[in-house]
Amino acid sequence: MHPRSVWGLLALLGIGAVMVLPGVVLAAPVAAGGHLSLSRENKAMYGQPGQFLSYNWAGYAAYGQANGSVTKVWGSWIEPAVTCPAKGITYAAFWVGIDGFSSDAVEQDGTLAVCAHGAAAYYAWWEMFPTNPIQVIKPMMVMPGDHMYGSVVYHPTLYDFTMTVKDMTMGTSFSVTAAQAPIYAMNPLENSAECIIERPAEITSSGFTLLHLADFGTVTFSSCGATINHVSSGVGNFAPAALLYMISLQSTTNHIIYLASPGGPINLSTWSFTTTWQKAA
Repeated sequence: MHPRSVWGLLALLGIGAVMVLPGVVLAAPVAAGGHLSLSRENKAMYGQPGQFLSYNWAGYAAYGQANGSVTKVWGSWIEPAVTCPAKGITYAAFWVGIDGFSSDAVEQDGTLAVCAHGAAAYYAWWEMFPTNPIQVIKPMMVMPGDHMYGSVVYHPTLYDFTMTVKDMTMGTSFSVTAAQAPIYAMNPLENSAECIIERPAEITSSGFTLLHLADFGTVTFSSCGATINHVSSGVGNFAPAALLYMISLQSTTNHIIYLASPGGPINLSTWSFTTTWQKAA
């Protein structure tokens, strides 16, 4: 997800809130750099190749590919049931996408779980930033336990994308083909592919504050794959590949507070993996 008003999204979803949140939902991973500084860059933090700490992303990504080389990403996951606090609003987004790891343009689709004052709601959505805001797929009813599938396909000769979301449990599907904004349409990026669990952020004139991550327990991606340079494989089989851990802003170099941690791949061919919620913020 990319910069978008949280309040506008809540209104679109029909969710009431106590206060207006003049915020956004971030797409690019916000890396932990130094002590508490924020950076749009991606910096390896563990001293081990491919392992990253992020304030808003958890999951896997193939990144650093040649521009225009990523032509498809796909993933399947079981929609987790979120545990909601009695008060407040928490979020968890589960998605697949092209771009966003090292660029501002994104093409993504997936599901969103929202806890609002003790009640949970689930939605399917797609987005192509900067061309359009988050588009909620209203006819698709998503429920915990549903087997979801998402894919994004880039068509190099047409400079457009096909985004597909399917609820395999309910037998419903949605697909749309759209072109990126002119600034990107003829200058393709398409240099990363991701399967991500994300938390949103509230944007103010002085900066941004990351919001609470909904307690999703454990989510399982039964597959996470990409086609890069005409080769199709599990996303982590490409080099370079990133394993992203979501951490708290209160983390320091000597004391890391994890919010969500992905496990290692269960199946190298399909690149299935689980990610476990640990803290809200």
